[in-house]
Amino acid sequence: MTLLAFGLTSCGSDSTTRITRVSAAPVSQERDGRLVHVPAPLALTDLTRFRAGSPQQTVMTLWFYGQWGDTPAVYEMYDAVVRHSVTPSAIMAAYSDQRSFMLASLPRITSVSTTSLGTLVTVELLTATANPQPASYLLERSGKQWVVLYDTFLEQAIAAYAQSEAQEATNASATQPSPKAVAAGAQAASAFRSAVISAQSGSLR
Repeated sequence: MTLLAFGLTSCGSDSTTRITRVSAAPVSQERDGRLVHVPAPLALTDLTRFRAGSPQQTVMTLWFYGQWGDTPAVYEMYDAVVRHSVTPSAIMAAYSDQRSFMLASLPRITSVSTTSLGTLVTVELLTATANPQPASYLLERSGKQWVVLYDTFLEQAIAAYAQSEAQEATNASATQPSPKAVAAGAQAASAFRSAVISAQSGSLR
């Protein structure tokens, strides 16, 4: 299993500010944004903080499923073009590999904006071991629901999964990934990004 590289460091300053989650104990942060304690996984009540059916709730629901290991539900939240371009096993395996990181992270919505490609939701991933890390989710309407057309978290997760699989097939005991394995990860990430272009051109609709 390969975890996303989010620059793990030790905690520093003693000064804290506070953010609050619904139906959970207040979460304390250091000045640099790191959490003082590892957060609890999202609960259903956390999702009710957001308007039902909104882009924000969609992203948080995706994280809820990912944290609790419901990878088939995660897969269903992606646009049909992504599900045609990336195999179900790759998406679900990528999320399974990142579950421990997701459980140690608290996603916080930072903005929602409309772009020419869809609705962009930006997120900060808060952990107790690193500064807040940015992620973004590009959503579009599919009937009455929002679906994920692209996100930076899955792109990195797919790259890590593909690299790990390629390395396993060639030299599982290596301490550093081979150039071939790195190339396999980069190719998988590129294919995922290309799915967005396919979606906008309507080639699979």
